[in-house]
Amino acid sequence: EGTDLSERVQLMMMGANKLDGCPRNPLQNVNYVSCHDNYTLFDQLNYILSDDGGKTEPNIETVAKASASVNGMVLMSNAISFINGGEELFRTKIEDNPEAKDEYCATMYGKRISHNSYKSSDFTNAYDYSRKADLLTYFNMYKDLVSLKKNLIYSSEIVVKDDNGIYHSGNEAYVVKNGTHGTQVAVTRSAKNGKKYHICLNGRNSESKFYAPGEVKFTNYGTALKPSSSGFDVNSPYTLVIIEE
Repeated sequence: EGTDLSERVQLMMMGANKLDGCPRNPLQNVNYVSCHDNYTLFDQLNYILSDDGGKTEPNIETVAKASASVNGMVLMSNAISFINGGEELFRTKIEDNPEAKDEYCATMYGKRISHNSYKSSDFTNAYDYSRKADLLTYFNMYKDLVSLKKNLIYSSEIVVKDDNGIYHSGNEAYVVKNGTHGTQVAVTRSAKNGKKYHICLNGRNSESKFYAPGEVKFTNYGTALKPSSSGFDVNSPYTLVIIEE
């Protein structure tokens, strides 16, 4: 319940749905971007990432990359992470029943996509594991992110934001910057191995420079990153980078 988008993102990453009410304990909060109702994350992204308002379908790997970024932030948040079944397979729910109600479907790129499939067939609801094979690189990103999640330390201490607009939770910091061309998210989390994770997310059309020395533990950037004290440029959209220091 933040006052703006950036504050709501910060609170989500902290595992707090509000500062002045319960629950503050991150283990009493569940973060997610998709569930059994409504569109799958892939179908939602496949529509909104079109460059011309949903007329031309985006590249499937662009959508898979964005999916890993979005759920990557859910997994890196200081709360319980929930991922809808099949999101790691980039599940799409194509409706094969021509009699399915229009109110339960939307037409995207010549296909009827269901957002309310409780009466749909197995064709619509089943997991298509061929998508895992086709997008194996991005499936493995989900695996890597889950492994990193297991090494994070939860912090239940929530402090109001400082004079720079940055929220702090224990020894961790959360900041979101809404730029003209997109959003950058920077989060520092404590890890069980005594290290720090610097989690950097670049928005859709942003060009960002992040400052985080250490070892790259995860990236969906597509090229090797060599961070240093002078920072590194991220000029690709939907990019998530996690540095261990």
